[in-house]
Amino acid sequence: LAPTEALPQANALLVFVFALAGACHPIINLLLKNVGAGATFIGGALVLLVGATLLWASSPKRLSTPTQAFSQAPASILSIVLTFAIGIGAGIEVNLMMAVVPRALSQGSSLNLSSEYIASLILLIAAIATFPLGQLVTRLGGRSGMVFGLSAVTIGIVPILLRQTILGQNLIFELVHILIAGVAFGMVFISMIPFALSMLSNGHEGLATGLYFGGGGLATALLNGIAQYFGSQIDRVEAGTAVLVALVTLPIAIGCIAAKRYE
Repeated sequence: LAPTEALPQANALLVFVFALAGACHPIINLLLKNVGAGATFIGGALVLLVGATLLWASSPKRLSTPTQAFSQAPASILSIVLTFAIGIGAGIEVNLMMAVVPRALSQGSSLNLSSEYIASLILLIAAIATFPLGQLVTRLGGRSGMVFGLSAVTIGIVPILLRQTILGQNLIFELVHILIAGVAFGMVFISMIPFALSMLSNGHEGLATGLYFGGGGLATALLNGIAQYFGSQIDRVEAGTAVLVALVTLPIAIGCIAAKRYE
């Protein structure tokens, strides 16, 4: 429902709600376990009903009819492949960060917090940073925002190896690490809708977002499948392996973003 130039700020609001809900997950999870399955099911149904009603009530009832017929240019095969590939790259980067960073910071750190609560802190910072990040992405554009966001995610992953080899326990470093991870998470999620829409020509909005999210879903499945194949879980990947995968994925994803400019 937002105009193109306001998409980053509109998406920032969605990311704020999403990240805030994720940050409250430990408390919400405990609450739902206490109230029982029946009350949880009824509460969920009521929330869906209220949300659907608000969506219906806020949707425009009358749309202006264009005076000229809309010409939909076909989407190029290269744009389709690039959008899907970038979705895979972004999915790998974000999933790795949210899996290995909370676990690394929960083991032998000065924070004395479980990985679940550290993940909540990362999401809380992402929620707080959404609105200034929305304005920043509006100025940068979706593609530049995605490049900076993916780079920030990689920067958020690399310190887990430095912490094990050089830095050790350091409260300031750990807090800065959480801050970087939260800002990186918010940057990627705010940029993704404007970026996906910019990858394909007008008239292919559904295809563009579907390709991006489909790539992200495939990345999640691949990471979990490979980890299980080797008898592990994604959050138990070794620090060196996680950093290596992130450093290899980043230039490939940025290369795909740059390739669109020369199509």
